[in-house]
Amino acid sequence: MAGQNAGTPNIVVSAILVLVGLYYVLAPHELHVSSGFGFGLDHPVHMVLGVILLAAGAGYYMTKTAKGKK
Repeated sequence: MAGQNAGTPNIVVSAILVLVGLYYVLAPHELHVSSGFGFGLDHPVHMVLGVILLAAGAGYYMTKTAKGKK
């Protein structure tokens, strides 16, 4: 079933996870705190959270498109 279509809802979920992950990895710590999405965490924890979200978004996309399966 390689090349199976992911569908728009699955792509949207993946994109949201990746974008939020990028926000936590790349944005300055002051932006996290002032936006209200800092959750009282330190910046290194935000970066780890961002990497986890990036991996989750990529993994979700890969499972829904059946890429990487033989």
